Amino acid sequence: MEPSMFLEVENEVSVVAGSKLSQLRCSRDGRDWNTLLPSSVVTAAGSSDILAVACQDRMLSVFSSCGRRLLPAIQLATPVSALHCSAHFVMALTAGAALSVWDVHKQKALVKNESLLSILPGADTTVSQSLLTQQGVPVVGLSNGKSYCFSSSLETWTLIADKGDSMVQCADFRSCLPTQDAPVSSGPLAVMQGRNLNAGRLASRLSSTPHHLQQSMTLAFLENQLASALTLQSAQEYRYWLLIYTRFLVNEGSKLFLL
Repeated sequence: MEPSMFLEVENEVSVVAGSKLSQLRCSRDGRDWNTLLPSSVVTAAGSSDILAVACQDRMLSVFSSCGRRLLPAIQLATPVSALHCSAHFVMALTAGAALSVWDVHKQKALVKNESLLSILPGADTTVSQSLLTQQGVPVVGLSNGKSYCFSSSLETWTLIADKGDSMVQCADFRSCLPTQDAPVSSGPLAVMQGRNLNAGRLASRLSSTPHHLQQSMTLAFLENQLASALTLQSAQEYRYWLLIYTRFLVNEGSKLFLL
């Protein structure tokens, strides 16, 4: 288990040449360090490897776990609305509906000011949840129940979850579940789908959908799960859904080929 990190921020500790200095203190595994920043700290995030701090002047600073600055301060176009760190990756979602992800070790941008406007259908839809995977894949959940991740290889947003998807409600794969569920509940796909997936399993028992149609919907749903886990680079979740998919094909395969 990773040791806990304790972070303390004190804004406006001093005024020097018109700049209001802020102090950042960090303690982790018995090691303490502190540094000064030339603007008020708005938000901070950390992982076992790095610590990221966003300031009021729209500057983003990244430090190692022992306090060494790893990058020059990054100037953001608009203020940060969400900040995440995972492993050696940093994700910043700004108030201007733009998302960026950096690989700090390689000092490289994986996602550069990617607009969310293409996945926001209207002004009433907002970002309700966001996360960054251990592989540096950014994920956002919207208030309309849809969740997307940005694929750097495809250079586009991909839909990974939709709480209004009828296939989730009608998919019936209960007989294909492992005897003991793999520990995938903390995986990014499971986190974004939440309880909706469990509700789908229960709703399938009450579904009045014809059996052959339910088979096709279950197959489509399982293939969507595999594709989403692959895009998220979530190996554990991919193995979990591949096992269920394989069992479903074995159990229903002969019937499916007759459709």
